[in-house]
Amino acid sequence: MTWLNDTIASLAISQLFLLGSFFLIHHNWRFLSRLMILFSICLIAYLLTTTSAVSAMPLLELLLLRLAIATPAVLWLIARELFVDTGETPRVAWWLMGYYLLVRALGVPFYSPESTYGDFWFLLIYVIPQVIMLGFSIHSIYIAFSGRGDDLIEERRRVRVPFVISMGALLAVIVGNGFFSFSDPMLDRLRFLSYSGLPVMLFSLYTFLITFAFNLTIFRLHGDAFSLIVQSEPTTGGEPPQVERVRRVDSKLVDRILATIEKDRYYAEMGLTIGDLAERLSIQEYKLRKIINKQMHYRNFNQFLNYFRIRDACERLKGTDESVANIAMEVGYASLSSFNKAFKDIQGVPPRTYRVDATREPHAGA
Repeated sequence: MTWLNDTIASLAISQLFLLGSFFLIHHNWRFLSRLMILFSICLIAYLLTTTSAVSAMPLLELLLLRLAIATPAVLWLIARELFVDTGETPRVAWWLMGYYLLVRALGVPFYSPESTYGDFWFLLIYVIPQVIMLGFSIHSIYIAFSGRGDDLIEERRRVRVPFVISMGALLAVIVGNGFFSFSDPMLDRLRFLSYSGLPVMLFSLYTFLITFAFNLTIFRLHGDAFSLIVQSEPTTGGEPPQVERVRRVDSKLVDRILATIEKDRYYAEMGLTIGDLAERLSIQEYKLRKIINKQMHYRNFNQFLNYFRIRDACERLKGTDESVANIAMEVGYASLSSFNKAFKDIQGVPPRTYRVDATREPHAGA
């Protein structure tokens, strides 16, 4: 059956090559596109290690595996770039990725279970990194699933659930196969893993099918794909709505939205959803999403609310002696930590620093 696996793996590799080439030719200047290209390369490297030709060359197989192990981390970065609109990638995530890639690239090839500290090194260079990658895999699925309700980009909303299903299964196979394929005496003592190996043919077939389906979607919706990539670029969410330009498009409806949000201070209501706002405005939810996204240039509903909440908070920080915690609650945040994060994403500094700087401004001008 080796020939059948080689054939299926080759078909999957051809589809990944096509996918990577599409992003390279059409959108290679975008960070998301470069991540997609890297993801295709990592998966191709993984698939090559399952073929008989590469299996006969241990050194090449080892080098390809060092590249393939980055797949879950790259997919996590894709999920963040695609579905998270504010904030930089946490520094701890870069440290965890660096640790994983370093110890898997350098530690595993030189690991020996017969050494004096074999069990300790096995835990350090294999179990912990594998758990880290499992965490990245689960979190990438969570990122795609959790923000769907507030997403204002229709093209992106349509890919969230397919992303969760297809990539979730793909990551489960990659990370799971890593757990189940490593032969070591420690695994026998732990009694929760075996090293029977998952059928590589099924992985190759699954990769071929989802990549083929993804390619068909990309080519069928070329314009939407470009729109999705462009709109996925990160933003602080601190820019004001394009009111003057919008009013020439649909002045009455935009004025109603702004009046409801600002004058009635609905933005300060904790847990406000776009469905709640659409109901109060007596318009369809999809139409409200389209107006806020296409005309006001916000990519998710929280980003839209944060503009009004942080603007209100800035006025309170400059003009009152209220505590930061009380201001956070007054403008609609359920916790101080979420307020601090949103405030720093937009203003670049924590609220307490903003208040200190604001109180110094009159003296600086004197």
